[in-house]
Amino acid sequence: MASGGATDAATTSGTDSAGGSMASGGTTDAATTSGTDSAGGSEPLIEQMDGGPIATGGDSAALEVTQVIAGLYHSCALMNNGTVRCWGYNDNNELGDGSTAYSSAVPVVVANLSGVVRLASGTCAQLSDGTAECWGPNAAGTLGEGTADRPFPVEVQGLSNMIDIAIGTSHTCGLLGDHTVICWGSLVFGRPDSGAVATMQAPVSVQGMSGAIQIVAGSHHTCALFANGTVKCLGSNPLGQLGDGTTTYNATPVVVQNLSDATKISASVDQTCALCADATVKCWGWNAVGQLGDGTTVNRATPVEALGVTGAIDIAVGSYHTCVRLETGAVTCWGDNSGGELGDGTTEKRSMPVQVQDLSNALQLALGAGHSCALLSDHTVWCWGRGDLGELGDGTMNSSSRPVMVQGLP
Repeated sequence: MASGGATDAATTSGTDSAGGSMASGGTTDAATTSGTDSAGGSEPLIEQMDGGPIATGGDSAALEVTQVIAGLYHSCALMNNGTVRCWGYNDNNELGDGSTAYSSAVPVVVANLSGVVRLASGTCAQLSDGTAECWGPNAAGTLGEGTADRPFPVEVQGLSNMIDIAIGTSHTCGLLGDHTVICWGSLVFGRPDSGAVATMQAPVSVQGMSGAIQIVAGSHHTCALFANGTVKCLGSNPLGQLGDGTTTYNATPVVVQNLSDATKISASVDQTCALCADATVKCWGWNAVGQLGDGTTVNRATPVEALGVTGAIDIAVGSYHTCVRLETGAVTCWGDNSGGELGDGTTEKRSMPVQVQDLSNALQLALGAGHSCALLSDHTVWCWGRGDLGELGDGTMNSSSRPVMVQGLP
């Protein structure tokens, strides 16, 4: 998913080799970073493109995490050798290791999966050949093959040249190399209250989104970012999640109002946020626990600015909370905090940003239903919030209102 202009491309060198990106959305620039590790060897090449950091090679002797994503109650890490490790809830095969364990408090290797260049929040992976493989819960046909849950990755049929993936509750969408959007699963066009909406397992084209450079999905809505900084959304809209000033369902994309300088978007459940060119954040949709960051709990059908946010360079939206990465490497969050997912050492919900404690040098963020994770510049992963299903990956089933390091990763 992490900052920058819509068409910028940059190459840098240094001691870090990962760029900040959000798993559930794409970047709006392209960058290549190379460097030298502490042992003096060459670090893997990592390329940031639409949708997040892409691992393009590397010495297997220097295995490192290049991306972290979060599903509702689990998380996964992409390694620089193209393999994936996941931890947390596994009742619907979210971990992809073929086991029947209810959960795992430490990372396990996703079986039969290699050549991964990017992960989507949830359980889908983009491969180096432009195809996608998915695993885990599939009752709504979100994996693109049948409706049975899958303990191992399966290929989504009919896809090629894909550059971004977005996963909703009952649908999945892909952004193709020609910048068109296709979706599959049930409720592709939103409306969970419509009995006329049939389950569509094969990918179908979404009209009106040609030219998109990033896509994101909430429970029953989908949004696309365009190179001119505008955003379009379609689907369910009872809480204003389409951002068009109404609460009317739309099966065709509508333009998000009062937004023309977005550089990245992120969505979850019934809310969406945009990182803007001036390093501020605007959000719209559901706001019951302050997840829009405007100091209220009032739902918003058009974007409102998250108060007190300046210097933001990355954004991640969870089910009930939102976090941003600042240019200083610090992270601030707001919204629900019942599991400690804001990382401020409390469990008090916040309608305005608070800083995550004991965390610096963050490169990328990933948010689930009640937990948050960050990839740091030293390639370690730290998580905080709800942990009773192993979401924090620290070897325990304990929750934590401050970051703890994920164990078992290189």
